[in-house]
Amino acid sequence: MDRLEKLQRAQDASNLLEQPLLKETFNALEERALTDIRSSEPGSLTATAACATMKVIHDIKEHLKGVVNDEKVAEQLDSRKKFRPF
Repeated sequence: MDRLEKLQRAQDASNLLEQPLLKETFNALEERALTDIRSSEPGSLTATAACATMKVIHDIKEHLKGVVNDEKVAEQLDSRKKFRPF
C-alpha cells in the first residue's frame, strides 16, 4: 500500500468514526447490550452474548482509531524527516 492509499484509508476510517448513522448504530447496539446485561443473570448465555457484542463494538472502534492514528504518526515522522535545519 503506497502513501496515498494509506492517507485515503486513514481519511475513510476517520469519516466512518464521525458518520452519524454509524454512531447511532453503535449507540443503539451498546444500549441494547447493556439492557440485556442488566436484565439477565450473571454468567447466562444472554449476558455472555451481550458482553461479546460490547467487545466487538469496542474492537471495531479501536481498529478504526488505530488506522487514523497510524497515519498521523507517519505524517509526523515524515515532517520531522523533511525538517533538517542543519
